[in-house]
Amino acid sequence: MRGFSAIEVSGGLADELLRVREAVDIGFSPVRKQDFHITLQFFENLGMEDAERIAESARKADTEPFEAEVRGLGSFPSEEHIRVVWADVLGQEMFDLKNTVSDHRVEEDNSHEFHPHITLLRVSEAAPRQRRKLRRSLEEFGDHHFGTLEVDRLKVFESDDGYREIETVRL
Repeated sequence: MRGFSAIEVSGGLADELLRVREAVDIGFSPVRKQDFHITLQFFENLGMEDAERIAESARKADTEPFEAEVRGLGSFPSEEHIRVVWADVLGQEMFDLKNTVSDHRVEEDNSHEFHPHITLLRVSEAAPRQRRKLRRSLEEFGDHHFGTLEVDRLKVFESDDGYREIETVRL
C-alpha cells in the first residue's frame, strides 16, 4: 500500500487555510479541509510491519511537542509551472522532527528535498489567465499569517483510496 507519515492540521488553523484556499481556487483540485497535513515521509510500498516500525521509531524519539508558524503561500515546482499551491511551515523544529523520527529503516519514496508545507491545491491544467491569477494570489498571500500549529503527535496514513489512519504516536 502507499502511505505517509504526517502531522495533521485541524481547528482554527485549518479554518484559515480553507478560507484562503477558497479565495485562491479557480477550478483546480482542492485538498479537503479534513485532509490538511504536513507530510514528513512518503512510502510507495508500505506494509503493516513497516507502519509499525515507523510508529515505533517515533515513540523512541526524544521529541517534545512544539509550535510551528504557518505563514505565506508558495508553489511547486515553481511560480512559472505551478502544480501545487501550499502554505509554508516555518521553523527548524519540523526538520528536526523529520530527521529524528526517520530512524526506522523503511525505504522512503520521496525524491524531493524536504520542505514542510500544507498542500491546499493541485493544479493539472491551467490556462494562461488562470496562471496569472494564481501568481497574483501567491503574491497577495505571500506573507499571510495563517496561524500556529501545535505539533504534538505524528500519524501514519494509508493513502491508496483516500487517507486512512494506521498509527498515531504522541510526542
